[in-house]
Order: sequence, then C-alpha cells, then structure tokens
Amino acid sequence: MGPPALLALLVLAAPAADSLTVEECTALAALHAPGVLAARADALAASYDSSAAAVTGRPALSLDGGALLVPDGSYDPAATNNGEYHAKVVLDWPLADGGVRRRARTTAALTAEGARLDAATAAREAQIHVIEVALDLARIDEVRAAQAASEAWLDELAALVDAGVRSGRRSRADAVRVALEHDAAESAQLTSEGARGALARELATLIGRPGEAIAVRAPEGELAAADSTVLLARLEAQPEFQRARNEEALRRVAIEEAKGTKALQFGLVADAGLWGTDLLHAVPPELEEAHPGSTFSDRMKRDLGASVAIEVKKPLTDPAAGATALARVAALDAARLRREALLEQRRRGVYDLVERGRTAFAQLALAENSTARADDNVLRARSLYAGGGAGLLDVLDARRQLDEARARLADARFEAFKARYEAEVP
Repeated sequence: MGPPALLALLVLAAPAADSLTVEECTALAALHAPGVLAARADALAASYDSSAAAVTGRPALSLDGGALLVPDGSYDPAATNNGEYHAKVVLDWPLADGGVRRRARTTAALTAEGARLDAATAAREAQIHVIEVALDLARIDEVRAAQAASEAWLDELAALVDAGVRSGRRSRADAVRVALEHDAAESAQLTSEGARGALARELATLIGRPGEAIAVRAPEGELAAADSTVLLARLEAQPEFQRARNEEALRRVAIEEAKGTKALQFGLVADAGLWGTDLLHAVPPELEEAHPGSTFSDRMKRDLGASVAIEVKKPLTDPAAGATALARVAALDAARLRREALLEQRRRGVYDLVERGRTAFAQLALAENSTARADDNVLRARSLYAGGGAGLLDVLDARRQLDEARARLADARFEAFKARYEAEVP
C-alpha cells in the first residue's frame, strides 16, 4: 500500500471533525481556554478574600480557657499561681485603628477587581490567539486542497506523458520529471497534514475540547479596513487599561497606609466566665474557712464574673516612616508611567493593525488576480504541450506558478481576515 492510499485510509478512519466558524472558536476560547479558567479561579479567590475583609471590623467572640497545676515542691505557689484556671467567653472589638481595617477592605476590594480584570484580559488574549490558530487551520486546509488538486493534475499529466512515451512521441525523461514532481507534491501534502494535526490539537485545547477533531469553516463576509477612530476610542475601556488604573489605586492606598503608622488605636475587650484557683479541692480551704458549709456551687458562684478592658495604643516614633512613604510615592509614579506607556504602545498597535489590514486586503486582491492568470496559463501550457507546441518543463513551470499563486492567496486571505477579526475583539 503506497503513501497516498495509506493517507486516504487514515482520513477515512479518523473521526468526523466538528466544523466551527472563527466566531464560534473565539467565543468558546473566551470561556474555556486553560489560562482563562485559571484566571477566573484566581478572581473567585480574591472575591472571597474581599468578602472576608469586609467584616473584619465586627466584634469577634472566642473561647478562652486554661489551667495551671504544679506538683508539690516544684515551685513556690505564690510564683506560679498554682491551681489557677479560667474558662471565659471573650469579646474583642477594635473601635478605632487609624484606618487600618478600612484600608485593608479597600485593598481587598481593589485586589478582587484587579483579579477580575486579569481574567478579562486573559479572555481577550485567548480570543486574539485563537483567531490566529483558527484562521491558520482554515488556511492550511485551503493549502491542502490546492495540493490535492495539484497532485490530481499531475496524475492526469503522468497518464498523458506515459501515453506519449508508449507511442514514441515523448522521451522517458519526461515521465521521470513528472514522477519527481508528483513525489514533491505528495511530500508537501504530508508536511501540511502534520502541521494541520498540531494546529487542530492546539485549537481543541483552546476552546475546551481537548482530544476532539476540530475543523474551521472558511471565513466569509465583507472585508474592509478597520476604523482607527473607533479602535482608539475604545482603547481605555479594555481590561488592560482598567487594570493599570486599578494598580494606581492600590498604590494610593499604600501611600495612605505608610502615612498612618502613628495613628491612635484603641479597642474594647470584654469577657465573662469562670476564673479562680485551687483545682485540688472542690471547695477551697479559704472559702470553707470564711464561709463554713460552703458547697461546690458556692465555689462556682465565687469564681463566676466578668470584666471589661479598654486598650489604647499611640506610636510615638517610627524611624522608617519617611522613607516608606517616599517609596510608596515612587511606586505610584512607576504605575502611572507604565499605564501611559501601555496606552502609547496600544495606540501604535491600532495604527499598525489598520495598516496591516489595508496591506492584506490589497495583497488579497492581487493574489486573486494572480491565481486566475496562473490558472489560465496552466490550461494554455497544457494544451500547447498536448499539441506539441510546448515542452514539459514549460507545463511544469506553469503549474508551479499556479501552486505558488494559490499559496499566496491562502496567506493573503489569512492576513486579511486576521486583521478583521482582531479589530472586532472588544
């Protein structure tokens, strides 16, 4: 079994490919690309962190308990408070902290928003990448179809040449040249087949269908140069720029935090429960001596109680405060400069995209005309060859020109539609 027959058998045995448009691939990549899924998981985690930070200012309840027992003769009971125990419910309520919790809530909210914008950026990047992969898959399918047509044409030419060799009108060298040309065409088709497999597997992964057979339908529709005014107007609405502004907001919170290190802080601590000494007797001797006939219940009533404390803190000096504040201001300047540089870079990218689109449309029109002329030239050269008016090399050269024209046409169509679809990504 020869390579062409084997290739045909493999194609027949392969599962039917799911045919998608470029638009469908783009929409699926925005939802299912691996990088997008990971970024969304990060955004969900940041959202939960923000929800947790939002309630840090509320009173917190906790159970606090413990006991101290020291063997006789080990330590002085006055030093160890031997037999002390406590079991209390403690309320901790920070009343004023110099804006620490407010800044923590703001930072957590900005971080959650930044993670959401990172997920949106990942989705946009996945869309742009999948446009290239999907169009490249459609392009290589177009090339493979042209290669198959070329191989079939060479088969017909070989039959014509063989007939001429048998009749003595053609030399055996012509048959060898056609066979070599056929081998080259077959080799090119095998190379394209391998490249197509790699692209199809990558596309399947990007759209969330790993392991499935995927095909892309040839793109259709009007082709026109993108409007740079429209593209520039929506630049700052893209998630990358919103993320840059989000980063600046985080830097401002950091400046505020650096300046608030000497703020007054105070809070309320209250507890209620049991707190006493002497775990070796149900009724401690001093209680029995003071109140003869006391019971364990009397002991519990004595140990039961509550307390309230106010904690106040006011830092007086912080040698690092000045340098820290200056560092945060410098970090804000860096974030601003990065945002401005990103905006300028994307502005250039808009003009580059528009120019690339115009060039691709012009090349597409030129490639279509070249392909039509090359096709006519092949028909004329073959007719002349059949009538003895042209040599075999002239025919093969005409055919190679047609193959090259078709390859340029596929490339030009790829570039033109790539520019169109990239301009449509919000």
